[in-house]
Amino acid sequence: MLEIKDLKKKLGALELNMSLEIPEGYICGLIGRNGSGKTSLLNLITGLMSPDEGKVVIDGLEYDKDNKGIYSRIALVSEDGLLDGYCTAKENGLLYGRYYAGFNMTSFLCLLNKYRVNPNIAIDKLSRGEKLKVQFAFAISTRPKYLILDEPTANFDPEFKKAFHEEINKLMSDGKHTVIFATHITSEIDRLGDYLLFIHEGKKVFMGDLESFRDKYKLAVGEEFYIDRLTKEALLSKEVNNYSTRAMFDMDLINKDLDERYMNHLEFSPATIEDFMYFYTIVSTDV
Repeated sequence: MLEIKDLKKKLGALELNMSLEIPEGYICGLIGRNGSGKTSLLNLITGLMSPDEGKVVIDGLEYDKDNKGIYSRIALVSEDGLLDGYCTAKENGLLYGRYYAGFNMTSFLCLLNKYRVNPNIAIDKLSRGEKLKVQFAFAISTRPKYLILDEPTANFDPEFKKAFHEEINKLMSDGKHTVIFATHITSEIDRLGDYLLFIHEGKKVFMGDLESFRDKYKLAVGEEFYIDRLTKEALLSKEVNNYSTRAMFDMDLINKDLDERYMNHLEFSPATIEDFMYFYTIVSTDV
């Protein structure tokens, strides 16, 4: 299990401040608007940054106490890249693969061939998409228990996205691995994710399985008169136009005994992740 306990990290005007647990054997999608702290959170999880307070615990191991044990369990794929740009992909495998007990050089080279990336070209001379393919191939070839992906598919072509999904599904097939991926492509979470973590301004807003998310948040459409009569604390935000009003509600806070007669005049549907992000971060909350 991956645990974040009372973590705090000051990042300019932003402060990350959260606690959460991500259970073993699931895929967790991480979303939030730009600047919400997604990449910084992943850097804290992977040990690239240290918290000001609190700690990250992975399978009972803590950074500064059990670095070797943690690093053998975790792999990161990021646009920033952690491989040596002056070396070829093959040289990087030889150089860094030895630090991972589970690394398989043959698997790494086979994946590069499958992804049509020349292993004998310096990383810096590859395209952005090719660099990410090398990183992904290397990460998968370490057989990590925890695979961390920061906006992995933004620069993938459609053909490779299929291969990417296949490898993720293969990794997860034994129920013992965990994937955490940050993305702004919400359809990726719908396709791959089991869990959703939504953060805003450094704080956790929602953490749970997708079924719970869809039960909790509903989009209501109808006349503003009826929307305004529902439990005010349950309303996240609303959008009024010439024809109807759309509003996002937290159904856990709805008082059904009092609100049912007004709810009958509205059309409710489970919120999509995209809807939720839109209403939570963009639509005015001055309701």
